[in-house]
Amino acid sequence: MDSEQSIINNNNKTTDYKVWFITGASSGIGLQLALNLISQGYSVAGTSRHLSNIENKINSERFLPLEVDLVNEESVSNALKKTVEKFGRVDVIVNNAGQSILGALEEFSDSEIRDLFDSNLFGPLNVIRHSLKYLRVQKSGLIYNISSIAGFMENAMTGGYSATKFALSGVSESLKEELKPFGIQVCSVNPGMVKTAILNKIMYPNEVIADYQSREMLNAFYKYRESINLPGTDADKLAKLLIDVSLETDIPAYLFCGVDANNTSKDKITKLTDTINKNEKRAGIDILESK
Repeated sequence: MDSEQSIINNNNKTTDYKVWFITGASSGIGLQLALNLISQGYSVAGTSRHLSNIENKINSERFLPLEVDLVNEESVSNALKKTVEKFGRVDVIVNNAGQSILGALEEFSDSEIRDLFDSNLFGPLNVIRHSLKYLRVQKSGLIYNISSIAGFMENAMTGGYSATKFALSGVSESLKEELKPFGIQVCSVNPGMVKTAILNKIMYPNEVIADYQSREMLNAFYKYRESINLPGTDADKLAKLLIDVSLETDIPAYLFCGVDANNTSKDKITKLTDTINKNEKRAGIDILESK
């Protein structure tokens, strides 16, 4: 019997509620989700890079604050072990932690791109691999990967960020098929603009290449959104939506959140369909191997 099975079997706690494990739970979507879950009677383990950022955010016996380095496999493994030791199981994994750096792709250094992938892809992959050791034993569970509309529809100056989110959404699609035999569901959550503190500070690569005018373009875009008071998604309502969807038996592979995300995704599908139709003969039948 492996150690994960032993922890579940030897824990005397019995629960009739779901236990959630949320990364990046000290602010934004992660914090709102944790607060809503606790208020509804769920148990939550919430992670942050620094314990001081999270330990005083929620005062409840059903909340376990954890300091976790998501790129460190041992740190992730220990956090999940502590979660199961305290609550008896883990049911819903939310890969929410990440960072956003925007700018022209040429402006990114190799280390900046790698750090972005560590935060937005390789960290979540660590959480997925180590959580599956418990979810497979239970033959049930749900994994929410918080991607972005930028993980489905590209824009200028989002190339580095989009690359990480496209990858995370792609992982979600593949994983959903792999985990069906184990009763584990997977959903790529692709929000548009969400009203969180992250909008208050745009992060850029260190290098500035004047030809692109990337910072001017991005600042102008955000100022325009603010000037016309373009509505964004409310983090609290998004949190409630994720809880509601988690109770369903057939959870969608993709969940586009926000009017902007839904409209943008439909535009992308229309344009992509047109492109396929226009090139289908020359890029399909015409290049078949001759017999």
